[in-house]
Amino acid sequence: MSHSIFGSVVVVVGGVQVPALLMTENGAPSSHSQPIDGTKEPTYSRMAFSGGIMALYSHTRRAAFAAVLVVSLLVAMASPGWAEAGDLDPTFGHKGIVVTPGLGGIFAIALQPDGKIVAAGTSTRHPTFSVANFTVVRYEADGTLDRGFGGGGIVITRVGERTSWARAVALQADGKIVVAGVALAPNGVEGDVALARYNPNGSLDPGFGEGGRVITSFPSGASGAWGVAVQADGRIVAGGAASAREDIYTPDFALARYTAGGSLDASFGDGGLKVTRFPGGSSYGRALVIQPDGRIVLAGGTDPGRFALARYEPDGRLDQGFGAEGRVSQDIDGDLEGARAVALQPDGKIVAAGGALAPGGENAFALARFDPTGQPDPRFGGDGDVLSVLPGGGGAAGLAIQPDGKIVVAGEANGDLIESTGDFALGRYLPDGRLDPAFGNGGIVITSLGSRVDVTFDVAIQPDGRIVAAGRASGNASGTRSGFGLVGYLGT
Repeated sequence: MSHSIFGSVVVVVGGVQVPALLMTENGAPSSHSQPIDGTKEPTYSRMAFSGGIMALYSHTRRAAFAAVLVVSLLVAMASPGWAEAGDLDPTFGHKGIVVTPGLGGIFAIALQPDGKIVAAGTSTRHPTFSVANFTVVRYEADGTLDRGFGGGGIVITRVGERTSWARAVALQADGKIVVAGVALAPNGVEGDVALARYNPNGSLDPGFGEGGRVITSFPSGASGAWGVAVQADGRIVAGGAASAREDIYTPDFALARYTAGGSLDASFGDGGLKVTRFPGGSSYGRALVIQPDGRIVLAGGTDPGRFALARYEPDGRLDQGFGAEGRVSQDIDGDLEGARAVALQPDGKIVAAGGALAPGGENAFALARFDPTGQPDPRFGGDGDVLSVLPGGGGAAGLAIQPDGKIVVAGEANGDLIESTGDFALGRYLPDGRLDPAFGNGGIVITSLGSRVDVTFDVAIQPDGRIVAAGRASGNASGTRSGFGLVGYLGT
């Protein structure tokens, strides 16, 4: 177990985060400052001063000359040559930040091969229906809205007869977009698994389900999808939770697989559906990934507050070579643990990320890595898991693995339910589970989007190595900083 706690502040100059160098009365540099440009807990740039400059600091007491020198140094450090991993990307949006107002929030993103960003979430901005609806927005690689998608870059879809929430998105090889989530059942109490498929231009695909939409009820009752993936053969797998038959308030892991046309795949599980009970009580799936061999990994949480994973054969049977009869329940050094994201390494190891209460009671980023058989990987954090306590606490919700094996995790920091506050937070980890000292402030970057409550739900790595985090910005009175939120970061 690796356990870390962080906290510090620096200045942002020209979109690049650097330590402020202020002069004291005797002309010596001081590193104390206040954050500007809406970024909290930003990154430290490593500075190398030449002997000549240091001598100049030591031998001059002329305040005016010292001020000019400091300004010149800061401007130089704000140039691209001084940019470091974790700095806000000045080419993305406005100084690295994009807020599309009037929308509820992003819960998942996917990157197209051309670099465009597809964001799925929820909003009530509909000309007819004021309840929450599936909302898909497509952005250019630089964060501007893709005006060729839907209506000015935005598509809002009513799925079902009542409220619906999009929770996951996946891209097909032909460019079509699959979005999965939850649709409130007609009784207004239970939920159903809901999917919608869009053509590359944002129109609903009439060849999928009924007019581009599919709603699936599990026999046991309430259900919903929080993850979705497209198999190599075009079949679609949605994962989440479904109520246990004997108790609608006790959920179990649940999967549904569909044909390319949106019908339940009868060759999978029980008529296309699969429900998995974990020993000890309720469990819920929150993210899934499909292995190259076609096996399916669903990750989430289970009682009494543990990370939970299940792996399935391509036909829906539990993989008996994984964990205990296909299931893994991992107790991390904390309480109330649960995974909300999962990713597969090229070597077949599985990384899961989520939240936990650290031994001190703070909310923390929680990560665990498992070998291909489901055993904790002792090369990660010492015993297979890592906890990172961020300023103000907060859990992780998004996960991406860089080509070099570094792990980027996205979530929330400075969260306070009573005060309704929160900020975007990223952590980057080395392959052995240690925080990456070359990223941000000791591996952590915290960013405010300018509203009271900013929460990150997903993260992706662009082809050039830059990082995009996505979530919700909410809380400012005018609404101009409330909606879909994206932040672009430099990454190497």
